Amino acid sequence: MFTGTTPATLDELVERLRTRRAQAMSPSFSEIARRVSSARAARGVPASDRSPGRVTVYDCFRTGRRRLDIELVLDIVAALGADESEISQWRRWCLGLQPPGPRAVVTARSSTPVVTLPHAPRRLAERVRTAGTTLVVGMPGVGKTQLAAAALGRMAAADVVSEVITIDVRGSDQSVPPVHARAILDGIARTLGSDVDERVRTSEYVARIVRALAVRRIGVLLDDVGRADQVRALVRGVTRTPLVVTSRLALDVCVDCRIEVPGWDADEAVGFLALRVGADRVAAEPDAARAIAELTGGLPLAMSLAATRIQQQPRWSLRDHADALRTRLAGLQLDDDVSASLLLSYQSLTAGPQRALRMCAVQPVEQLPAALVAAVLDCPPREADEMLTALADAHLIARGPAGEIGMHALVRTFAEARSLEEDPQARRNAAVERLAAAYVSAARDARPAAFALDDDTERRGHPMDAAAASAWYAAEIGNLIEVASAVTARRPDLTVAIADVISPYIESQSMFRAATGLFHAALECAKELDDPRAVADAEYRFGHLLVRRGGPGAERHLHRAIEIARAAGLPRTAVRAYNSLAVYAGYQGDVDAAITAFRHVKELAVEAGFEAALGTIDDNIGVTLRHTGDLAGATEHHRAAIAFAHVRGDAGREGGAMSNLSEVCLAAGDVAEAIALARAAIELTREVALGRYAHALTNLGNAEAADGQLTAAREHHEEALTHATIVGEGPLVAYIHNNLAACLHALGDDKAARAEWSLARSVAESADIRFERARALVGLAVCDTADGATESARTRLHEAIAAFGTYRGGEPNRARRLLADLS
Repeated sequence: MFTGTTPATLDELVERLRTRRAQAMSPSFSEIARRVSSARAARGVPASDRSPGRVTVYDCFRTGRRRLDIELVLDIVAALGADESEISQWRRWCLGLQPPGPRAVVTARSSTPVVTLPHAPRRLAERVRTAGTTLVVGMPGVGKTQLAAAALGRMAAADVVSEVITIDVRGSDQSVPPVHARAILDGIARTLGSDVDERVRTSEYVARIVRALAVRRIGVLLDDVGRADQVRALVRGVTRTPLVVTSRLALDVCVDCRIEVPGWDADEAVGFLALRVGADRVAAEPDAARAIAELTGGLPLAMSLAATRIQQQPRWSLRDHADALRTRLAGLQLDDDVSASLLLSYQSLTAGPQRALRMCAVQPVEQLPAALVAAVLDCPPREADEMLTALADAHLIARGPAGEIGMHALVRTFAEARSLEEDPQARRNAAVERLAAAYVSAARDARPAAFALDDDTERRGHPMDAAAASAWYAAEIGNLIEVASAVTARRPDLTVAIADVISPYIESQSMFRAATGLFHAALECAKELDDPRAVADAEYRFGHLLVRRGGPGAERHLHRAIEIARAAGLPRTAVRAYNSLAVYAGYQGDVDAAITAFRHVKELAVEAGFEAALGTIDDNIGVTLRHTGDLAGATEHHRAAIAFAHVRGDAGREGGAMSNLSEVCLAAGDVAEAIALARAAIELTREVALGRYAHALTNLGNAEAADGQLTAAREHHEEALTHATIVGEGPLVAYIHNNLAACLHALGDDKAARAEWSLARSVAESADIRFERARALVGLAVCDTADGATESARTRLHEAIAAFGTYRGGEPNRARRLLADLS
C-alpha cells in the first residue's frame, strides 16, 4: 500500500498505478479487465456496462492524460488486491487531481444535413438510417462525418426526424481541453431550449434530454468523440432517438450498430473524380484517373483535395496531375489538410505507439508479420502488442487475417516523414537490420519443416507443421527478398544469410527470376566478407540460377564454386556445382558429356556421404538417357528417383521424377501410363513446386495430344505456360512453347503454331538452350514446307540437326527424316 504525500500530477498518479500493478505480479491488461468485470457483476452492474476493454484498461496506465475514469481506476486498484482503506486513499487522490466540474462549453447546431456520397458509402449510410444508436469509426480522412451527416440527412428527407443537432466534440484535437460528458449534454439542452442545471444527477439529466429529443423527433450527431466516457451515459439512455457517434478510436460503448468506414476502392474513387472534374475528362484519360485513385489510396479526403487541385489547374492533363502527385509522395509530402488530419491522431498517441508507427513505416515491406514487430521495436512481445493495439484502435494500422500489420499508403508517407524529423538515421537503420535478423531466424525455424533438406538431422523432430512452414515461406518470400536488398550496403552478412535460408524455396518453386538480383548481391556480399564457405555457396547458387533460368556465365561461376569448395573442404557444395555443370552440358547439346558428368557426380556424392543428392542425380541421369534413346535405362533411374523422394517425403522431387518418367513412357508408346504419371505428378507438385507443376501440366498435354485429346492438351499447355512464365525458368518456357506449337499444328492452326515456335526459338536462344532451339527450328521448317518455302525449311533443318549435337532419339531422327524428304 502507498503512503506519503498526495501525487502532484496525473502522470505521478499513473506511475503509482504502474507500481501497484508490479506489486501485484504484473497481471496482463486482459486479466485486469476480467477481474474488474467479475467484481462489477458481483455488484449488480448491468452487463452492457460491466466489462471494460483491454485497451480501456491499458489507457489508465498511460501517462500524458488530462482526465481519468475514476470509477475504473478504483476498480483496477481493487482488482490488484487493494483493501477498502487503500481504495479510499486512491479515491481521495483521484478526486484531488480531477479537473473541477464540466467547464468546457461545446457548440451545438441544429440543421438538416445535405451530403452527396458515392454508391458504397450510400449503402453504409442506409445501415445507419435503420439503426438506433450507431458508432461510426475509421482512419482520419476516411469520411466518417460525411457518412453520418448523409445518413441523418436522409432521415430528415424521409421525415423520420425533423432536424439534427450536431456537436463537434473535437476529441482528436489535443490543443483543446477534453470535453466532459456533462458539457455535451448541456450543449444539447441549450439547443433544445431546456434549462441547464448542474445540480441534477446525470442519469436524470439524460432522461430529460432523451424524452425531449424523442417528442420533437430530433436526431443527434456527436462528431469526433475522443473517449467512451464522453458519450456512454447518453448512448445508454437513448431508446427511440437516432444517435450517431463518430470517432477515430474504437470506443468501448454499447451501440445498436458499429460501422468501420473503409476507404474507396479504385472504381469508387474514379467515379468520385468523374463527378467532381467531369466524366469526359476521366473517360479521356482513364489510366491517369486510376493512377490518381491509387496514389491517394482511396482516401476520400485526399481524393477530394486532388479533385480540387484538378479543378484549379484545368489546363493540366490528368497525367500531369498524377505525375505531380507521385513526385510529392516520393518526397514524403502530403496535402496540408491530409497531413493535419493525420497529425491529430498521431499527437493523441503516447510516445511508445508513436515510435511504433514510425518504425513500422520505415520498413521495406508493406505487410509486417506481427510476430516480428517486437524485434523491430526492440521490446518484449507483450509491449509490442500493446502498442500495436493502440495504433489499431486509432485506425492508423490494420491487422490482416494472419495478424500481419498493414498501413494505408498515406499513413505510411506521413509516418516516414515524421521519422525523418524525430529519428536519427542510425535508429532507422537499426530497426530494419533487426527485422532482417528476425526474418533470418524465422526462416531457419521454418525451413526444416518446409523442405527435405540435405541434412536429414536438421529436419528430425522439428516442431513446426510442414504445411504451416511452407505457407509461411509462400507468404513471406517477397518480404525476405526486399529486406535483404535493404540491408545489403550495411549488413552484407544478413544478405548472405537470407539468400541461404530462402534458396530451398527458390529451387522448389523455380523462382529464379525473382531471386536473380538477391543471389547476385549475396555473391558480392560473400566476397566482401571473405568467408570461403559463403563465397563457394554463393558462387554455386548464382551459377545454378543461371543454368536454370538461362544466361551467360553459368560455367564460370560453377567452376569457381568447385575450386573454392575443394580448397575449403566443402564436398557437398562441390557435388551440387558439378551436378549443375552436367545439366548445363545437356542443355548445350552434348548429351554424352552430360551422362559422363552425372555418373562422376554420383560417385562424388557417394564418397562425400551426400546421400540426399542421389535422388536428384538419378533423375537427371534418367532425363539424359532418354535423350540418347535408352528408354529402359531412363525408366530405371527415374523410378529410383521417385522411390528415393517418396521415402524422404519430398513431394516436389517425387512429382518431378514422375513427370520425367511420363515423357519416357510417351516415347515408348505407352500413352495411358504417360497420362497417369503426369496426373499423379500434378497432384504432388500443385502446392509445393510451381516449376515442376508447370512441367507436369505440359507433359500431360503432350500425352493427351498423343491420345487425340487436342483441346484438353492445348488448355494444359497454356496453363503450364502461365506458371512457367511467372517463375522465369527459360528452358521450361521454351519447352512449353514448343509443346503448345506442336498441339496447335495438330489442331490445324499453323499461324498460331508458327508464332509459338518462333517464341520458343527466341527464348531458347536467349537462354542458350540448344535442344529446345533445335525443336523450334524443326517446327518452323514444317511450317515453311507447308507454305512452299522449301529452301528455308532445308536451312532450318540443317541448323536444327547441328543444334541437336549428340542427342539421339525421336526429335533428332525426325529432323533427319524431314531433311531427307526435302532432298
